[in-house]
Amino acid sequence: MGSVSPACRLGTRARNDEESWKLVAFIRHLPSLSPEEAQQMERMNPKAPDDRKEENEEDDFLGARSPDRRQAARINIEGDS
Repeated sequence: MGSVSPACRLGTRARNDEESWKLVAFIRHLPSLSPEEAQQMERMNPKAPDDRKEENEEDDFLGARSPDRRQAARINIEGDS
């Protein structure tokens, strides 16, 4: 701790405080989340390979794969190689 100036520690704390308040604002917004926002968040969530495989199998079985999900599956599969 001797090589870090107090100003640097203060800057880090300020950034941490700012990030904490952003998280609070996000959590407070969740009850009023629009369907579009929920869909966007769903698309942005990382998925494990097993989860993607299961989702693809369900979509194939149901014949319900949307263009967005096909694109996401293609990106995930290509990204894994």
